[in-house]
Amino acid sequence: MENIRKQCYQILDSIEKSQWKEKDNYSIVRIKRAVKQLLDEIDDKDSVKKVTINIPSLSRNFVDDTGDYSSIILKELELLSKELKLQFSEEG
Repeated sequence: MENIRKQCYQILDSIEKSQWKEKDNYSIVRIKRAVKQLLDEIDDKDSVKKVTINIPSLSRNFVDDTGDYSSIILKELELLSKELKLQFSEEG
């Protein structure tokens, strides 16, 4: 769980450092909301069973809104996806 938590904070940090943080960008709002929900779930239950994150959808919307295909935010989302898959395969 700690790797997922760290990855979530890394995504939020990347957003704050990006050029997109100040814009009224719906995809950024969605990413932040999803990551914060995941963090809340981890803090409450130390699991991620209740929260589902559609990372491909978040990534696709981000690219549609920004036109930025090489953003660190996309890379961080992909890393989060891998961490979540790893966590679920370990729990399975």
